[in-house]
Amino acid sequence: MFEQVIIEYIEKLQAHLNSIPEEKPKARIRFEQKLRFTAECTEAIRNLLSPMEEYPIALEQMQVKKLETETPYSRYTESYYGYHGQLIILLQLLNKKKVIISAIPEKYDKPKRDIVTKSSVRHIHEHSQFYELLGKLYSKFPEKACNIIDLQCVFLFVLMRESFCFFPDLPALLSGLTDDEIGAGTGELYLSATKDADKRNIRIPLSDRGQTILNALMLQNNHNKPFHGLNTALFNSWLKSMGFDMPFLAVRNLLINRTSLFLPPFIIAVMSNNLSFTSISPECRKRIYTGTVKPQRSASPRKNRKKVVNVSVQQQHFLVSEHITFIKTLSSEMHKAYRNNRRKTAQLQSNIEKLYNKNHGLISTNETLCLLTDWLFDLIRKPKKGSSLGTIVTYFGPFARVLIYETRSRPLSHMKSSEIIELIEKIINQDILKNGNKKNMGRRLKSFFRYYIIRFTHKDPNGEISDYLGSSEMRGTSSETRTGIITPHEFDMFINYINDTYPEDAQTMTLCSALAFWGGMRRSEIELFRVDRIQPGSHMIYRVPESKTSSGRRPMQLWAIMPEHYRNILIDELQKAEKRKYLLWEDDEERYYLNAEIFPNIIRELKNFFQDDELVFHSLRHSFASNMLIRMFKGKLPELAGILPPKYESGKITIADEENFRQLFKQESYTYGTDSLWRISEQLGHISPEISIQSYIHIIDWITEAFIKKQDKNETIISYQQFLRLFPDTDHGVFRQKILQTGLVEKGKIRLSNVRKWSEKRIRER
Repeated sequence: MFEQVIIEYIEKLQAHLNSIPEEKPKARIRFEQKLRFTAECTEAIRNLLSPMEEYPIALEQMQVKKLETETPYSRYTESYYGYHGQLIILLQLLNKKKVIISAIPEKYDKPKRDIVTKSSVRHIHEHSQFYELLGKLYSKFPEKACNIIDLQCVFLFVLMRESFCFFPDLPALLSGLTDDEIGAGTGELYLSATKDADKRNIRIPLSDRGQTILNALMLQNNHNKPFHGLNTALFNSWLKSMGFDMPFLAVRNLLINRTSLFLPPFIIAVMSNNLSFTSISPECRKRIYTGTVKPQRSASPRKNRKKVVNVSVQQQHFLVSEHITFIKTLSSEMHKAYRNNRRKTAQLQSNIEKLYNKNHGLISTNETLCLLTDWLFDLIRKPKKGSSLGTIVTYFGPFARVLIYETRSRPLSHMKSSEIIELIEKIINQDILKNGNKKNMGRRLKSFFRYYIIRFTHKDPNGEISDYLGSSEMRGTSSETRTGIITPHEFDMFINYINDTYPEDAQTMTLCSALAFWGGMRRSEIELFRVDRIQPGSHMIYRVPESKTSSGRRPMQLWAIMPEHYRNILIDELQKAEKRKYLLWEDDEERYYLNAEIFPNIIRELKNFFQDDELVFHSLRHSFASNMLIRMFKGKLPELAGILPPKYESGKITIADEENFRQLFKQESYTYGTDSLWRISEQLGHISPEISIQSYIHIIDWITEAFIKKQDKNETIISYQQFLRLFPDTDHGVFRQKILQTGLVEKGKIRLSNVRKWSEKRIRER
């Protein structure tokens, strides 16, 4: 009933929009905004409604208050008032149609302001100066032979205007770059928030003008750091010397406003904030641009094992085997309680208490086991910052088993502070040897040993253990920073490999992989895929019943985001599971096999097939987010086709699949190419597009590079006099006769692309 009322209302608004003449673009834009606000309000209300309740559904005062306050817009802006206006209209409609019963919020009146204020006068003045600065830098710069400071500041300006790089500490980031880090002729920069955080490097594509100015700077610069000394104060002084009374912040804000007219505002918002999102790693870029990938490791195809769970316990030669077996049982029970119960804290505590009482005799025979169970009780009763239930459940089993084994002959109470530190180092080093550069064992051990020294203060009299726990060795690396993605073409190849290697499990492994890669689903969401929550037919929609967050309980538009080839595999599995509750398992034995065999096999083969140890199952979800943005921009930005790798597209996508995808962004008036990023965040189960862009979408640089190519078509020349001043030490006669003869256009104008190639050659020969 809710959907029917909304669809009728949207169709009515859409009909009105279609009736507005094309010669009234402002009126169309205003009405498109109204449609967008309506769609956003609809989603907010839908998330509050339970699909199982009978109509009318009563919304409590607190729920209505939540709708009012949790808006996607900053307070007291034009969009803020427009959103609230549509929210009130929508609630009135739903009350009238007896879909809901709720209080109607008061109308938000925009406060009146004076037409002219001191700030608006300054704003107008800055605008006029800004356009004067644009003209001076693009038609006249340089007016005289320029020095290094001129080149540094102009490059900073061009980097913001043409490469859309708006980080607030951009001057400081540039000042630390060396010649080796910049390279010659690459057409790109890599900026990093910290010196040694290679995985956080952001790739910034350069325009022809930007690369030309950078080349001129490198030819003049005698130091290893071309941007040495560049900072905000220097840029402000340079502006004043040119006659412009405006600071770096004003120039940056005006450039952001200008860019947001054609680049999606959410991308601009993230790029204007800080270096918090990640580009594809250079290794991953190299792989997907070189084409075919083949498994090279000596991993023979594994024979499919029977789906047996009740494996007999190994003969226990040592008592420690019983302790480790108990830890495995405890870890398994914790995972089960965490996944299956909403009252997770109470259920975890109850399960641990039952196991503790049942195995009290065994626990009391091992000091480390006693400490671990006491620490576990303490964490669950009083959760601490950085020790959420999910973290406890995930980390407990792997490190507790190692700890028990390492203290089997000598318990912690018999060790000195220095010996405990040596033990911690030994465990961390073993983990590094096993898992490469992940280095997360330190984070797992930290919480337990902090509990240990708080409980037994006399064991650390000089604070040696405490100091070590705060050192860099214990920090670990973030699991969020994964910069590898898989292209649709590569995914098809991977599935073919799975079909050849695991013939008996191929359909299940393919379906799990496809739901992550083409649906953006988390592993836990795939495991708990409910048969009764999917809407069959041509418009296949699956409503996720339970997820990591409240926004994760979302309607997934599988009819539009998943190609028909993979939807057919899902339909085939649905027919087999018609009488089951869950899609992929019926009893505990099948569920165990799913988690013990299917998912681990997918993860292992991802690493094997792509020769990338950074890839995990969650990488498929990251690839979904990046691929969805590419699909969204492909029709709007033709230049993108020249940026993408030669073999990027999937051979499984049909014309009908592409039309379905386009239809997804047309319905409910999501503006295609701009605020349709809300659609991507909705499919991922994120509360806003900023989260998706910041952590999941790794191809923003491809999108911006396509825009750079588009603008390079219109700004491809400089005058011959400008060239002379940029490269004052050049033998211009030879340059003009032999190198750029074919690149000169009428009246002494030179193509920037040719100047760029020539200057790159000069740098290499230097």
